Formats: sequence, structure tokens, C-alpha cells
Amino acid sequence: MKYTLFSLVLGLLLYVSACGPTSECTTNADCSDGKTCQASFCLCPEGTARCGTQCVSLLTSKAHCGRCDQKCESEQQCTQGQCTCPFEQSLCGEACLSLSTNAAHCGQCGNACASEEFCVSGRCLTKCPLGTPTICEGACVNTRYERTHCGACGNACAAGQVCIEGQCTCPPGQISCEGQCVEPQTNGSHCGACGTICKDGQRCASGQCETKCPPSTPSVCYGACVDTNTDAKHCGRCGSACRSDQRCVDGRCRCSHGLRECDGRCVSLSSDADHCGQCGKTCPKGSLCSEGQCIANCPKATPDVCYGGCYETKTNINHCGKCGTRCQGRELCKGGQCACADGREKCDGLCVNTQHHVLHCGKCGRKCASGTYCAAGDCVGRCPKDTPAICYGGCVDLQRDNEHCGRCGKRCPAGRECQGGQCVCPGNLSLCRDVCVDLQNDRLHCGKCEYICASGLTCKEGKCDCADTSLTKCGGLCVKLQDDKQHCGACGKVCPGIQVCQQGACVCPQTYQAFCGGRCVDTRVDVSHCGGCGAACQQGEKCIEGKCQIKCAKSTETLCGTQCVDVKASFLHCGACNNPCIPGQRCQAGKCVCSVGEECGGACVDTQLDPKHCGVCGNACPVNMLCIQGTCSQCPAGTPVCGSSCCPAPLTCCGGACVDTRYNSKFCGGCNNSCPDSKVCKNSACRSP
Repeated sequence: MKYTLFSLVLGLLLYVSACGPTSECTTNADCSDGKTCQASFCLCPEGTARCGTQCVSLLTSKAHCGRCDQKCESEQQCTQGQCTCPFEQSLCGEACLSLSTNAAHCGQCGNACASEEFCVSGRCLTKCPLGTPTICEGACVNTRYERTHCGACGNACAAGQVCIEGQCTCPPGQISCEGQCVEPQTNGSHCGACGTICKDGQRCASGQCETKCPPSTPSVCYGACVDTNTDAKHCGRCGSACRSDQRCVDGRCRCSHGLRECDGRCVSLSSDADHCGQCGKTCPKGSLCSEGQCIANCPKATPDVCYGGCYETKTNINHCGKCGTRCQGRELCKGGQCACADGREKCDGLCVNTQHHVLHCGKCGRKCASGTYCAAGDCVGRCPKDTPAICYGGCVDLQRDNEHCGRCGKRCPAGRECQGGQCVCPGNLSLCRDVCVDLQNDRLHCGKCEYICASGLTCKEGKCDCADTSLTKCGGLCVKLQDDKQHCGACGKVCPGIQVCQQGACVCPQTYQAFCGGRCVDTRVDVSHCGGCGAACQQGEKCIEGKCQIKCAKSTETLCGTQCVDVKASFLHCGACNNPCIPGQRCQAGKCVCSVGEECGGACVDTQLDPKHCGVCGNACPVNMLCIQGTCSQCPAGTPVCGSSCCPAPLTCCGGACVDTRYNSKFCGGCNNSCPDSKVCKNSACRSP
């Protein structure tokens, strides 16, 4: 009711304003200030009003928005006679700001980010994401497409221009005339080409000056003939513009094919990390969005990661060839390159069908004269039978033309085709939320529209099932019965305790363990289950390698038989139980070694004195020679031989050994004289000590 009353008042203002002071005229040249000659009087054109001396549109003029002299703020625009902020901006105080990038108003007015943070998509972050990697004036932007920072920070595009691949240019389908971007399809001062002005009483329709709007563009909006069913700038009514990410379908602004509106913008629920599967569902840090679910790695069908989503950069129009490269003007992405579809050419930045485009008939720039039409690439005076309908100056078949299906301008979305004047899904595909899908194989529409298969499941023959044929569906999850602890061998069979599932059976995690008394035990050391379940050791015993044994008190001792010994020093158990040393040896650090000398032929000998092993093992001295200090020698003249040695003076040979009879109590003064226990030998005599 609000807008209806406003429209009535505005219409009255337009009518009254148009009927101000006038002057007589013969042609438009006799009029000034934007007036035209109507019925011999200079009047403001239809859809405009007189403010002062100027004819203006109260619906779009920033200086006269809704009524004369009502000015919009510098950042605002006039839409339908009301001052509003541009698309994707909000009014905070008296300024239009982007809540997606403004650090002082991030996500909502007044929500300021910290000094080290940036505002990205309405969230305060410490680092710019890949999608908007450049910092300009404290905000993260993509200089390839940002109008205010096109190609470089601070390089703002002029009014009406857009930023495409870092260059300021006119939007696809528009041309630059006298420094301004205009639509040659509807602009009366540049109708079809720059400088082509429509005459008195004419309007610009599909790039041709017409005295009456044709059926394909029947509505008059600001002096131009448009189709309010399909025109994005006049969707449903004059001046009602759609957002840049929307299109006009049946007079209503809608998201493009396959997209859904979330938080005031069109997104792909299949790949948007902030709206994965449904609006507001954000994937956790480190995960990616693919087919509407958060996953760790992208699948083969969409292997490329772009801004948290999985895409195929060979075919995706928003990430063509590489992340962030957008195809423009109805282009398709083919093999990673943006190109027009087969049968279309790019003219004025827009892919057109030159078979029936009145401004590009047969080739770009070839305009058909007024009163003629474009049919099969030629300008004709009358449409042929196979394409009898006239749409925007071109001859088409409304029964099968995908751009004009059933009526002019009704374009079939991608994936649909025109049959009998209706946009239908081809083959066995079904329409779900404006998208043609295969209900037999689409996991987002499995069996019926919007029936989404759970994570890990895929759609097979219209039912959610496991994508991996080696997995089994248990309670909505895909599991491997061979190793799943909760479904071991069969759905619902849970392995108790620390048991694990191996080859479909619940077993203890280690091969040396056994499941005894409801728990996994090590039968090598468990005293209650030593060697097997229930085999308990006696008190004081220890389970060693699955056998019950006496427990030694010291950690350095080893049980040998029934005794605890130190195998590092034991003569009978040297290094290991029952490993004795031979006579003359001792056990040192667990090895048998000779106490004196070295081992020769299994016996310990002194190679310094032994005539059979003199110096080294096996070196025997000749007869009548002795081993003296490891060398075979004869005693010096006058030195008697005593056993295996020589006895030099003052030593005497007694019992095969050289002794000093002056001090030896057993041989005191001679070999046969022994001192009693109470005496000692001094100077060859037994004396009291």
C-alpha cells in the first residue's frame, strides 16, 4: 500500500510538472532544456518532470529524487524516487558503506575490527583470503573486479563503468558514447550506435527508432521501449533494477541458474564455504565445500580449490582457467578459456546470436535499417515462415528458440531447452529449484527435489548409498565392516574395551595379547594369565616370557635354576645360566677371562715363563733352555737352573723355586731349615721378631 500511494503521488507530480509554462514549437530543435515538441508545444518527455528549467526523471535523478530539489547523498542513488545505497552497501549514519569490507562497520553498522584485523565478507580476519588478496584503504579487495580499486588501489572507475580483469570498461552490452556508458538497445540519443538520435515521437526499441513500441518490448520506461518481464533495469516496473548478481525472470529479480540467495547475495550452495549445502552453514577451518558438504579434499570431478570451494576450472564461469577469472557477457568456460557458445559472437562485450540480432546481423556491427529485421543473418523486410515471430528486431521461432521460448525475451536457463514454447529439462532430468538434475544420481536431489544425501553418501538409482563399493551403509554412515570398531563384521557389532576390528573380527590390538576376563592382557608378563588365560603364578613368582619364575630381589640378578646370580661375575653362570669358566679363568663383565697370563690351548698360562708357550701360545723352548721374560734363554755361567728359571746370587734353588735364604722363614739359611711360627728369618738365622 505504501508504494502504491507513493506511485500515485509521484505520478501526479510528473503530470503537473510536465504541464508548466510552455512555448510553441514545430520540431524538437525549437525546444531546449531537454523538452521535446509535442502537439506544437515544448513539453518534458514522457516519464520526466520539469524542475526549474530542466526536464528530469523524479525516479532516478539524484538532485530531484521523488520531488524537485530533494537531493540524495553523494554515495546514494535514486531508485524509484527514493534515495538508496548502491547494491551491496548499507546506510550507516549518513554514509553508504560496504558492510562486507568496511573495518569500522564490519557485518553491521558500528562493529569495528581490531587495529590488526581486516573486514572480509562481513567478518574480522587477521589475513586477507585468496579471493580478495590486496589491502586497499584497510580493506581486502580483488583489484581485478573492484570498481573503487580497479587494477590498483585508489584507481576508481567512472560512473557507469565496471572493473573487468583490472580494466575499467562499460558493462557487457553497453558502449561508450561521449564519455558515458549507454545501452544502444534503448538509448534514444544513441539508438543502435553512438549519435543516432530518434526523431520526434519516436522511441528506441532494440536499437531501432520506432514510433510505437513493438510487442517484444511493449513498455515505455523513461522514453525507451523495454520488456519489464526480462529487463534487469526495469524488472516488473520501470526503474526497478535487479542486483548485479541477479536476472529478471517473469518480472521478478532472481538469482542466476543454480544459485540461491543467502544474506542478500546469490551463492552456490554446492561450493560456497560460508553457505555449504544450506544458507549459513560454514565449513570449519581447513575443510572445503563440495557438492554441499564440508570435506577434507576435493573430489576428482571438481579438483581445484578456489576460496574454500571445489571447482572444475576448465568449465566454471566464475573460476575459468584459474581462481577468480570470471567469464563476462554470457560467455561459457571451455577448457579453461572464456568463450561464446557455439553459434554466437562477442559484440560490444556481449555474446550474441548474429542469426537474429538486429544490431549485429550476420556479423558484429552490421545494423539492419529501420523497418527491416534480422533473419538467418540477413536483413529482411518480412520474417520467413520458419522464424515468424519478431523479437527485438530479429526473426525467431518461439516454439524452439532458447532465447525466446514462448515469448520474446524468455531465455531458457542453462541446461534447459525450448520445446513447444516451454523451457523443459532434456531427457530424464527433472527441474529442482530452477536447475535440471538427475534424481537418480544427484546427491543434493536424490529420488526427489532437495533430498540431500548425508556426508559420505552418494545417490545411486534414486537412493542414498555409499560412494565406495567396498563400504557398507550402517545407520546412515558408510563404514568398512573389516575394520570398523562400531560395526565389526556386521552393522551394530561393537568391539568391547580396547579391542580393535581386524578382518571383521574383534581382536586385541597386539598379537601377543589375549582377551581374558573382558580385557586385553599381555600373557608374556601378566601374573594372572601367564602364558594363557587363567594361568596364574604363585605368590612371589614373576611371569617372564609366559612362564612363572621366582622373582629375584636385585634387578642385576638372573634366576638360574633356583638361585639368583649375577651373570656378569658368576664363575658357573658367566654371561648366561650354566655357562661355567675353565680352571684358571674368572668371569669379568659376563665373559670368561684368564686370571693370569692368557689362554693357550684351553688353559691359562704365563707366556713370560712357560717354556711350552714362551712369548706367545705354542712357542716351545728347546731342551735345556728356559723361558725368561717371554724369551727362550740359557742360564748365565755360574747361575744354577731352578725349575723353569735361573737363580742368580744371592738366590738359592729350593724345591724348584728360587728363594733368598737370608730372609725366607721356610728356607732360612738353607733349603731344609724352617723357622718355627714364633721366629722370623734374619740374616740366614731364625730370630725373635
